[in-house]
Amino acid sequence: MGASYWCSVMATALFSSTTAAQTFLASQQSGCPDATPEEEKLFRLIPVPTPRIETKGRLQLVGINAHLAAHQQADFAKIPQAWSLLSSRMVQLEGKTNRSSAFTNVGAPNRFSGYEVCFGAGGGNFYFMPAVEVSTTRFVPPGMTVLVLPPQRYAVFSFSGQRADIGNLRYSIAKTFWKTSKYVRADAPNITVYPPGDTGRSETVELQFWIPIKP
Repeated sequence: MGASYWCSVMATALFSSTTAAQTFLASQQSGCPDATPEEEKLFRLIPVPTPRIETKGRLQLVGINAHLAAHQQADFAKIPQAWSLLSSRMVQLEGKTNRSSAFTNVGAPNRFSGYEVCFGAGGGNFYFMPAVEVSTTRFVPPGMTVLVLPPQRYAVFSFSGQRADIGNLRYSIAKTFWKTSKYVRADAPNITVYPPGDTGRSETVELQFWIPIKP
């Protein structure tokens, strides 16, 4: 069962390039693998905010799926490539994207929340998927992935601060929060949610970490 901080720290060049959309069933998805001791050296402990507990409804996502090789620190730079590829194909999703935002207090017309989903692929490997929420999964463009998540209970950590501390917070949650928490992680995908309008270029960021927990 994986730690949440590893959801979007790494990516690989093996982006999905199939001729038809791939659908991952909920029963096939598991959590992200934990980082190795060597990888942990990249991060430091910082204070962890108190999460709120929420049950999210069924979530339909379409994005660019990438299979991630375990322990490949050199692949960190591949993350913006995945987002860039999704951004370049957004026009193909016109009319299908769900404008409702996970950030109900952020109003940004014609902008959409960005999701980073991480789920296990066995052997310490995992999948990284930048995505957007859609109102329909019909007519998904070739080479894009459909990911339908069932209703799930989450510990939702809100973060507002330096973008450079995103990995540190994920690491801190994984290393310290669960040791004293009454909640238990569920073996399901971890999700990072960025607000509408975030370009990834600013030094500061506002986002949410959705970490699945057992009922």
